[in-house]
Amino acid sequence: MFDAGLYVTLNSDDPPMFGTSINEEWSRCVATFGFSREEVKQLSMNSVEAALVSDDRRAELRQRVESVFGALAY
Repeated sequence: MFDAGLYVTLNSDDPPMFGTSINEEWSRCVATFGFSREEVKQLSMNSVEAALVSDDRRAELRQRVESVFGALAY
């Protein structure tokens, strides 16, 4: 779906019920689909854009994603 250009987000839904976490879901996504760092960043930004939050909060979240990915060693 991502490769086809669809708007994709990654979610953990109900961690206690499914025995997972958002970190585990990210790891599975990278391991299973071979997502690059830029693709993971795009998924993160998609989540920010899809969030039901105020414009101010969305701006904060965008900045946070940029900061986290900017701090990662390549």
